[in-house]
Amino acid sequence: MAETIETRLISHHVGARGFVVAMDAPKHFENDIVHVTYEADAACAAAMQEKCDRPNYHILPYALGRGDGPATLHVTANPYGSSLYRPSASYANWYGEVYPPVGVYDAIFGAWAKVERETPIRTASLDALFAEGKIPVAAGPDFLSLDTQGSEADIIEGAARTIEGSVLAIATEIEFHPIYDSQPLFSRILDRLRPMGFHFAGFLHIADEISPRRAPVGQRGRGFLAFGDALFLRRIEDLPRMAAGDDAKLCVLAFKAAFIGVVFGFIEYALDALDLAMKLGPAHAPPALRERAFFDMLEALDKARLRMQPLLLPTQPYTAPSPAAEIREDPFAKSRIARAWRRARTAVMVEVRLLYDQLNRYIDSLPHRRIRHLIWQRPHEALLRIAVYFMRFVHAKVIRIGETSPYYGMSTAFEQVLHSYGLHWVAATVRRRRLRAIRALAEAGRA
Repeated sequence: MAETIETRLISHHVGARGFVVAMDAPKHFENDIVHVTYEADAACAAAMQEKCDRPNYHILPYALGRGDGPATLHVTANPYGSSLYRPSASYANWYGEVYPPVGVYDAIFGAWAKVERETPIRTASLDALFAEGKIPVAAGPDFLSLDTQGSEADIIEGAARTIEGSVLAIATEIEFHPIYDSQPLFSRILDRLRPMGFHFAGFLHIADEISPRRAPVGQRGRGFLAFGDALFLRRIEDLPRMAAGDDAKLCVLAFKAAFIGVVFGFIEYALDALDLAMKLGPAHAPPALRERAFFDMLEALDKARLRMQPLLLPTQPYTAPSPAAEIREDPFAKSRIARAWRRARTAVMVEVRLLYDQLNRYIDSLPHRRIRHLIWQRPHEALLRIAVYFMRFVHAKVIRIGETSPYYGMSTAFEQVLHSYGLHWVAATVRRRRLRAIRALAEAGRA
């Protein structure tokens, strides 16, 4: 029945130390997402439960794995490196540069991964926990994220039934070097998730590099790609199978898949899912779904894209642009604001835009703090936030000409919707790709 369908997005995160989750959507959607997290270190889980005051955040003291059985948790000097796998002695002298918000230092693997204590525990599979009714939220996860320092492939094996039945996206830490003894690498996860119905969407974070030799500054080049985070998205054509003939459930799954795609910046994937939801029609959307902020955002995006004039690039190189790709005159092109903007678009402004995009992502990734508290505690962060908020105000309120046409250099209605829901870096990505394509077509027309 439609009324029994869970319209909130259920996010499960394994490796919850520090309250870190991969599905970190803007605060506009905090009532739409339920976080179920797992922490293998029972002492850490208990401390987190005492501090947690979020009604939609659950902390479970379970060590997930392939199945039920004894295991050893290796708690390391840097507790975020703790793992069911023992750190590899062959990587003890390898290092990587770490850039915190202030400063820089070398992290020596053998030092931060030194085992401080070994705790005997028991692992459980996610499938078994659901079967035994040990999960506080009855509905299966829509989003599954894993950060367990090497045991991610084991957890996926132990959650096969759960993943098959409900999971729309998986974000997982991946490694390219076996920094833990006998740990599965990225290739194992990739080969396992593809036949389960997932696209490899891309790397969410892939900047971590390590080197076997610690050279002085000035003698360092590229490091070896070590680890990062990868995102896998459910194939849209697999959603009808998951819905099992229930149009209301299919509608909810499609909206959730679209929301996940938008949050992570995969707009075309999101629009593919949104097309499926809109084909079903509003009548199939449960009333509870219409109350969700992500439903309102996706409806607004759908209306904005339908109002936009289509701009399609040529489908083959070295051919004349199709009529839809012709660069037409901007009716605001002769305005004083537009002329001033064009004069300011120099190489310096290009760098400013890149900096603005980076600041957007950085600020959005930080915990929500009040400016008045930051002024005394972290003044540099307060200044960055003020600068970003000012630039956002300019984009949202002042530079708001040309809401429907992709030919304008300012924000479109589609980008304005993303801004209004706090998805600033996603809006910046859409705008950057749009302007790059328009400039390239204009240059080709002048050549």
